[in-house]
Amino acid sequence: MNWQEFVSFFQNITPETVFILVLAGFVAGFVNTLAGNGSAITMLVMSALDLPIAIANATNRMGVLAQSGVGALTFKHHQQEQKKELKLPQKALYACWGAVLGAQTASVIPRTWLEYSVAALMLFLLWLVLKEPQKWLVEQDKAKSLSWYNELFLFLGIGFYGGYIQIGVGALLLVGLVRGCGFAVQTANLLKNSLVFFFTIPAFCVFWWHGQIHWAVGLVLVLGQVLGAWLAATLGSKHPKASIGIRCLLIASIIAGFLLYSGLFSGLRKVS
Repeated sequence: MNWQEFVSFFQNITPETVFILVLAGFVAGFVNTLAGNGSAITMLVMSALDLPIAIANATNRMGVLAQSGVGALTFKHHQQEQKKELKLPQKALYACWGAVLGAQTASVIPRTWLEYSVAALMLFLLWLVLKEPQKWLVEQDKAKSLSWYNELFLFLGIGFYGGYIQIGVGALLLVGLVRGCGFAVQTANLLKNSLVFFFTIPAFCVFWWHGQIHWAVGLVLVLGQVLGAWLAATLGSKHPKASIGIRCLLIASIIAGFLLYSGLFSGLRKVS
């Protein structure tokens, strides 16, 4: 997208469209920070603007990068207020490798075939969230020590998925960190947002290299996503019943992701 196209977009866009983009960004930022699948909202809005799915998939990374950074910093700030210290684990490195592979794959092949796989993943995540609900209510971390190959397999795979399609990766990470690694929900949210931020950087660079980012749409979405992420992280850090609310929001977002990508509501979106 060149400078003339960038300026032309803002000259021709209506205030109503700007409002819808900012609102969609806000909701997506809020949902992504506490649970996941918020990117489905921004992808639907960009589809309504007739952006090709490949461009929408790439452009979505601008807001994801901004919201995950704000979410991680806000969670970290409130954890420091509570005198909690948590170092970002080496899982980020595995996720970054996976994200590069996933983003490169998404840049060169069609992704329509993946949609039913996403729907299947949503069902699997729903089963994990509903199974043993008490694990989502613990207040203290009971972190498990995973073997290096299990950690590599888990976070390389999550990073690949996040680099490829992004939608649902927050839910996937949250389930993996709570159920797989034994973190409390609030700690898992800090780690989730931090990991998403780090592995989105190489994915974003790959899409930028391929010239698939619509900068104008992305910047408008970022405005809403940053605000939504800050509000969600603030509420998630301070509210005493945050773990229950996050789990309910996660269940709702997973169900929405399944309905969207199972083809049951195929008329609501366009696939290029």
